[in-house]
Amino acid sequence: PSIGSPSFVPVPCAIMELRSLRPDETDAWLDHLDSVFVSTPRSYFERHTSLDPPLPGSIKVACPAGSHDIASTLRIYHRKIYINGGVVNIGGLGEVSTKEASRGQGLAASLIKLALTYMMEHDLSVSLLSTSKAAPLYARHGWRNVTRYIFKQEICAVPDLVGGSISALDFNNQPMLQQVADIHHPYCRRFSGPLVRDIHYWSSWVVAEATLPGHINLVLYGAGGAGAGDGVIQAYVCLGHSVSPGAEAVLMVKDFAVSESLYVLDGGQSALGALVARAVVSHPGASPTHLAWPAPLMKAVYPGTPVHTEAKEGFMYRAIQGHVLPCADVWMHDPSSFVSSPGPPQETDAPVPLAHGNGDPHTSMHVFW
Repeated sequence: PSIGSPSFVPVPCAIMELRSLRPDETDAWLDHLDSVFVSTPRSYFERHTSLDPPLPGSIKVACPAGSHDIASTLRIYHRKIYINGGVVNIGGLGEVSTKEASRGQGLAASLIKLALTYMMEHDLSVSLLSTSKAAPLYARHGWRNVTRYIFKQEICAVPDLVGGSISALDFNNQPMLQQVADIHHPYCRRFSGPLVRDIHYWSSWVVAEATLPGHINLVLYGAGGAGAGDGVIQAYVCLGHSVSPGAEAVLMVKDFAVSESLYVLDGGQSALGALVARAVVSHPGASPTHLAWPAPLMKAVYPGTPVHTEAKEGFMYRAIQGHVLPCADVWMHDPSSFVSSPGPPQETDAPVPLAHGNGDPHTSMHVFW
């Protein structure tokens, strides 16, 4: 019956309890995620939980009082990222979800406020998240979009300007993995946004993600290197192969790093070209026609070939502890408007994110991996 009809009887909403997930509720939490994210398998969230165990209090839930039935939830990930050469503690927001029957009650907004309080209490300077549809919700609570630019070129033959040998990265070889980590750190701190990784993160989460089907992981040894496990690694790449219906087959640079010497040579252009050439030869079934990479890495991989630009939206940042955020002007024109208050910003506060290069992909420094 419709509202106002004689037979309409309003059903009161259950009183919701906002709290942290309890240790014995992990299965119920995974059940909730499995029911809401219908296109993502439960195993994805199980892998997240196993390889990256949540810290106490970092998962927030909304449940009817006295119940274990989760109506809404989110998780805060403790991470470190590079910003303009510095390292900043951040809180990543993920698994934000509400069951359909409980939507429209402001549960996600209430949990977001809890998350902001949690991040302030744990000295997390910045929060970041990725969203495809909920940007207006996060914008009301202070997050701002920072555009990611992707360059794309047709794959061409390139001369070997770096020498050396190329082999697959053996993630079970700890010395090999350590060498990759050693060149990854100084290379990635040139940008704003990459995650800081310790060797445990490399050995667990990176291995799990980089070895999924469709991924190619290669390393380049310096000239004179004897091969896998010997010599000095000068470059590393993780490539993901994707084919969209009716579109070209693309190799996406998911992760990349070069040594200081190759960076000085040409910013890593020759090394990436050599690694991609090997990937194409070694995986003929993939038949990629184009290479895509984050714009800040380099202006081109194949000189003389047109470069196409794509703008990716949905990566959003919010300053939590503005007074401890180094070089805050990298992210926003007026960092004082991103104060530590968990409340929504005022309409007059309209910071201009500068990490996307003021709309110029050639000056963008925003990389996320």
